[in-house]
Amino acid sequence: MTNTTTIPQDYTQRLATLDDVPTVAPLWKALVHSREHLDPAMQVKPDFDFTEYVTFQITKPHSYCFLLEYHQNNQTTIVGCLFVYFYDENPAPYLDEQYRPQHELENPFIPRRVCSILGMYLDPEHRDPKAIQILAKAGIDKAEEMKVTDIDLLVCAEQTGMQALLKKWGFKQQAFQFCKHYTIDSQEELPDLHQPLPELEAPSKETGLTQRNPVSTVNHCFNT
Repeated sequence: MTNTTTIPQDYTQRLATLDDVPTVAPLWKALVHSREHLDPAMQVKPDFDFTEYVTFQITKPHSYCFLLEYHQNNQTTIVGCLFVYFYDENPAPYLDEQYRPQHELENPFIPRRVCSILGMYLDPEHRDPKAIQILAKAGIDKAEEMKVTDIDLLVCAEQTGMQALLKKWGFKQQAFQFCKHYTIDSQEELPDLHQPLPELEAPSKETGLTQRNPVSTVNHCFNT
């Protein structure tokens, strides 16, 4: 898929580095709080460390952060960011053969190579359609470079401009998302919804290594 974008001279994009973390973290914090405003069920943790979060996202494998820069009067300012990450639904080539049947059982669909859009944010005064296109196209171009079969992203119902742009670029609306929020008494005893951890046994007398229950390990590793 080829997308042609006329790029304004005052905006450019590039990949983020760790040196950009102090500037990107407030942008991502603003994005998260805007999501909280749109969906009151999504409450931001009061003590969440956005600097550590952005650092983690930039350094983890197959994760990329693109920055939108604004150039004026010989000064360059970071005014937007886009986070994308990639994953393969096929079992990893190094996956032990004993775990492959469980992987096949838990995945009824033909595996895909996916680019997932974690989020995009621009300062309000820089939400020019052309600037948005520069940042969005950076993610699409990276997805094509990584040879994905699909790009998955969630767009809020209020973002009609972004929806129109995506449709122009060949994206199709596949589903509607509905949410219903429940308020739970913090003192109430709740049923456990976590997957069981792998069962650990005593170290083997022959090898001195800890043995694990294979079935429990599979259930834990491939929970998606």
